[in-house]
Amino acid sequence: MAMCREELAIAERTLSQRDVWVAEIEGTIVGFFGLEAPEDGVSVVNPIFVEPDLQQGGVGRALWRKLEERARAAGARAIGLDSDPHAVGFYEKMGCRIIGWSPSGSIPGRKLPKMEKPLV
Repeated sequence: MAMCREELAIAERTLSQRDVWVAEIEGTIVGFFGLEAPEDGVSVVNPIFVEPDLQQGGVGRALWRKLEERARAAGARAIGLDSDPHAVGFYEKMGCRIIGWSPSGSIPGRKLPKMEKPLV
């Protein structure tokens, strides 16, 4: 995570350039996502995060439901993202499939699964 800190940091301009939502428990942010406006029909998820201690507890699913709702409302035909290799299983459960590979923005030589989910 430390090697990816800069890449995963959310700049203030991101808040105005993307549809950003947070998940809270008792006033504490426990997860969030940013959704880019559709380009060629695909809304890209960037970033998405759930506190590690709360993963597999429903927070990610709740965020994903909202993310799909927002992508459809924006007119997207699909959702795309570059996944952490350890999160592929979650995204597959959400209906995504690997469509290729993207270079990591933080770790030279590392490839990230490029995933997509059609919204039909």
